[in-house]
Formats: sequence, C-alpha cells, structure tokens
Amino acid sequence: MKNKYFIIFLILLVYSTFAQTEVDRYYEKIEDKINNDKRYLDLYTVNFLESEVDRSIFSNIPKSVSDESFTIQSGEGVTYSFIYLPETIETDSLILLELKEIVDRSSTGEGGFFEAASGGIQIDTNIALSFRDLQNLYFENREMYDRMYDFVVSKVNEYEPYSLLKIDVDKDIKKSKGISGKNNQDYLNYNWVNSRHFFPKPLVQKSSRGRGRGRGEETAASTQHIIDASFSHGTYYNPEYMNFGFSMISAELNSNTKVLNLLPWQSMTMSLGIRTLITLSDEVQNIYDDILIDAKIMGRFGINMSSFSHQIPTIFTDPPKLNVGSGVVLDLHTSRIFGLPFINLYFAFGSKDVTNPYVSFGPADSATAFFTSYQWETTMSFYWNTSDSRNFRLRMDIGAGGYDVNRAVYYKGITEALIYNNIQPVINFHMSFVPKDSELLSANFKFFDGIIKSNLWFKVFELEPNHVFRFETTFMTSPFYRGVKPWENEGGASIQIRYRYGF
Repeated sequence: MKNKYFIIFLILLVYSTFAQTEVDRYYEKIEDKINNDKRYLDLYTVNFLESEVDRSIFSNIPKSVSDESFTIQSGEGVTYSFIYLPETIETDSLILLELKEIVDRSSTGEGGFFEAASGGIQIDTNIALSFRDLQNLYFENREMYDRMYDFVVSKVNEYEPYSLLKIDVDKDIKKSKGISGKNNQDYLNYNWVNSRHFFPKPLVQKSSRGRGRGRGEETAASTQHIIDASFSHGTYYNPEYMNFGFSMISAELNSNTKVLNLLPWQSMTMSLGIRTLITLSDEVQNIYDDILIDAKIMGRFGINMSSFSHQIPTIFTDPPKLNVGSGVVLDLHTSRIFGLPFINLYFAFGSKDVTNPYVSFGPADSATAFFTSYQWETTMSFYWNTSDSRNFRLRMDIGAGGYDVNRAVYYKGITEALIYNNIQPVINFHMSFVPKDSELLSANFKFFDGIIKSNLWFKVFELEPNHVFRFETTFMTSPFYRGVKPWENEGGASIQIRYRYGF
C-alpha cells in the first residue's frame, strides 16, 4: 500500500514539474519577444515619474521568481515606463506586459569619471516587473493588479502613448473588419459633431518624446457661450453658470417633431425646454466609461401657421394637414447600462382638445380636421467605424414608434373618432465623415411609417477659433407601398444654414 501511494506521489511530482517547465518556457518566449522583437509587435508605452503616482499602488509588489518585492523609488533621473498591448477587435481591454525602470546616471552623478568624460551611455534600464510578475498578480492578487491597471488607463487617457513599433506601416491598407468601441467613445464621437447640445471633452495632454512627462497642451477649449442655431431651432449653453459638475443643463427652442414625418415648422408648434446631461461617476469623472444620461423635457405650444408655413422660402411642400397638439416632450438617451446597447426613448403627449383646429378641410358647416395628441419612439443604437482611424463613423438605430390620429367632424357639434394608432418599425441609419478629426459632413436616413426622411449637412466654412457654418437639408419622400393618408403630404424638402459656436 505504501508503495502505491509513493508511486502516485512520484507521478504527480513529475507531472507538476513538467507542466511548470512548460509554463516557464512560454513565459520566457513572451518576455523575449516583448524586449527584443521590434519588427511587428504593435506595443505601446506610457512613461511616468514617481511623483506622479500614489506610492501605495507600486509598493511591496511580490516578484514571481524570488522572495523579493518591488517598490517604486524616487529620485532625480528615475523614470518608469509601462509597456502594454492596447485593446483591439479581439481584446476588450488593454493588457499590461511589463514595467521598466530607467535610471539616468548622468543626472545623479553615478556615471563614473571615464564614462562621463567619453560621453558614453549612462542610461540603465531594468525590468522592474516582468510579464510573468504581472500575470501572477492578475491571477493571485487581482486587487493589486487592478490598481496598476486603472493607473495605466488613466495615463493613456491623459497623455498620448508612444508606439514601440519600429517598422513603417502602410496606412493605406484597408481593414475589412469594423471597429466598435467597448465604452462611450463612439457615442461621444457621434454627438460631438452631430448633437445640437454640448458634450464635454476630456482634457487630453500630449507630451514630447523626451524622458519623463511634460505638462503638454490641453486640446479641449472652452468658451463663455456655446450656441447651435438655425432657422428651425436654437440651443444655448454657458459653461460658467450651467455646469454643476456631475451634470449640466442647456436651453433649447425647436420647431421640429421627432416622430412625425413633417418638415420644420410643419407641425405648427414650438417646443421650449431644457436639456440635462448627467454623469453617474465618482469625483474624478471619466466620460468614456461613465454612465451618461442625456435627457430633455420640453413644453410644446401651438402656433397657427397654416396660412403661410408652406410659403416659407426655405421649405418646399404643400400646406400642413395635421394639427399637432400642445403638451410635454420627454427625450431620453443613455449610454450602455449593464452591458445593454445605447437606449433612446421619446414620448410626447398632451391636450386632446379639438375645438379650434389650425387647419381643416371642407365647408365651414361640415369641416373635417385631423389631430394627433401623442407620439412615442424607442430604439437601440449601435455604433461602429470602417477603420481604427474612426474617420468614417456609422450608427444604426433599430426600434419601434407610433402616434395617434383623431378625426373631428364639425357638423351639428363635434364628432370625434380615433382613426390611426398603429405601431411601426423604426430604422435610422447615420453616417459621419470626420477626416483627421475635422468634421466635414453627415447624413441620416430614417424609415418610419412607409416614408424615408433624410437629413444631410456639410461644413461650408469655419472661422477661427469657434465659428462653424453648415449647409443643412431635410428631404422627405412620398409613402412607399401604400397611398398617401389624408393628413400627409406627398413628400417635401427644406434647406437652411446651421451655425455652431464654441463646439
């Protein structure tokens, strides 16, 4: 019996020794490639000084091959460099590979007389934490690893990292896969160039390629007044008085309707209200990873424009036929919550009063009018890019929407009847072309209730530093696969100039 246990013990010992040897061999191969193969590894590094980091993050970190531990050291001429693999299509987060300690002996006077006199190399580079060390931390001390990971991510967002790739890359090669970010980057990229309201930008600092980290230059500018205005809408934001840290508010005045297939001013209403952007974060905000809630609440008021709305020189359509009721508008957009897609919710509801229509048909003693009192739409948004340069940006909204139509007949009193209240699919496709982070044009095509409604804008010119002028047009087709309903027009178009300041 004892021999049996001894044999089992011997087999386990041999197996574990062999397995450990194989693991060690793989670690050695990976570490050798990280340090010596500069031909095709697309690795990046961020540099930092001891003074830029909380020492508790880099104190008493256990090493994998000895009983030693690593603690960051201070002193003149000591720089640290974290090598990492950025997130790609295949990986959803960056991967820590190695921490190097770089000591400039010439700045500390430790280079020696002959070395200093001959001008020889006086830089010592040591591997403070190897790939094996970091991997062991990941599996055995995840809390310590996560603190280092969070620190590196913050540095990547704050500074421009350095690429270790030592070969020329053909930037004209087209990638077949679409690039989609795992955080809010695509959502923010879309809103920075398309939204009528201001979205904050992170302050990105770019340092030179010298040793250590420079203060750099902030790339996000601010102005006292931020305006987006056209013939059909206007928004205003003041960062000094309308920013509350975790949230901001801005004002909006709008003649458009989101769900209904109508051109600007054709609803014969005006909406006035506020928009708020809320970030659910800690004291230090990270807009790329925060949960964002972009919400508008507006009051909608009727304006009798039935006699001249179709005569506005920039609008090309027949007179309006649908009376849109006054009421309240709620428009909500969220970033990813619990891994869900980006969510869009829209509700407009209000008065069902049909006593005084702005537009009606037929003789006065037996006229007919059409009213809508509520509209709704809910969609999910999906973002992607044609390449990792993110110059050509795409978005698809998929969901459903609906609205009601009541018919009122004014003959010996008022007779009302609900004649339409269907749920229809919504498909909205967006395209934006932003070469080298310079907005150029954008288009979207929305299919709802058998009609395609498209919107296109392109930048006409820009006056430094903050004035941008765009040409914007809206086009609406006649219904597909069905006839024109009594409250609809057979298509139409509008044109206008859109002015943006401070974005």
